Amino acid sequence: MEDRQWKQATRVLLAAEATTASDDDRRHTLELLAVAAADGKQHQVSSDAVYALKDTTPRPVSTWIAYAQVALARRNFLHADAAARSAVLMDATSGGGWTALATSYAGLGWFDEATSCLDRINRDDLTAVEEWRLGRAVNQWATTATPMWAIGAASVLLVGTLSVAIVLLLPLVVRSLRLRRLAGIHDGSWFEDRANKVWQSRRGARFAHGAAIVAALLGHVYLFLTF
Repeated sequence: MEDRQWKQATRVLLAAEATTASDDDRRHTLELLAVAAADGKQHQVSSDAVYALKDTTPRPVSTWIAYAQVALARRNFLHADAAARSAVLMDATSGGGWTALATSYAGLGWFDEATSCLDRINRDDLTAVEEWRLGRAVNQWATTATPMWAIGAASVLLVGTLSVAIVLLLPLVVRSLRLRRLAGIHDGSWFEDRANKVWQSRRGARFAHGAAIVAALLGHVYLFLTF
C-alpha cells in the first residue's frame, strides 16, 4: 500500500474520531487511527491516538493488536512482539494476534517461530494488508544487514559514478542474498514471495532498481575511461 492511501485513511478517521459518541466506537476508531497514521508515517498523530487509547479500560485484545501493528509500522519488532503476545494470551484464538506475532518474528528473522504462529490460523484468511505487513517485515530483516561501513569506505576510496553504483547496488545485493537463505527453511519460499510482492509494489524500490542498474553501467564506463 502507498503512503498516500494511509494518509487518506488517517484524515477520514480523524474526522470520525471527533464525532464519535460512544466509548466503544471511539476506542475502535482510535485503534484504526493509530495504525493508519503509523503506516502513513504520521507518527505524531499515531502517538496521540496511542496515548488516548491508554486511558481506555479495560484494554481488549483489539487494542493490543493495534499496539503491535503500530510497532510493526515503526519497525520496532520487539515492542510488536510484546504487544502481540499480550493479545494471544488474552485470546488464544485471535487470528489478528497470531498474525501480528508472526510478523514481528519475521522482522527479527525468527522464521521458524513465525511459521509456528501462522500454523495456528488459516493462512487463506489473511487480509491483503496483513500479508503486506508480513512482506514488509521480511524486507526489513533482509535489508538491515547492509554493511553501511563498507559503503562509506567505498565512497571514500572511489569517486564519481562508480561510488554511486556501489551505494545503490549493495543494499539490493544484500537483500537478494539474505532472501536466498530462506530457501533452506520450512515455508521460506512463502515468506520470500510476500516480501517480493511488497518490494515490487513500492515505487521507491522500483526506482532504486532502475537507478542501480543505470549507475552500474555508468560505473563500468567510468572504469573503462579512467583505467
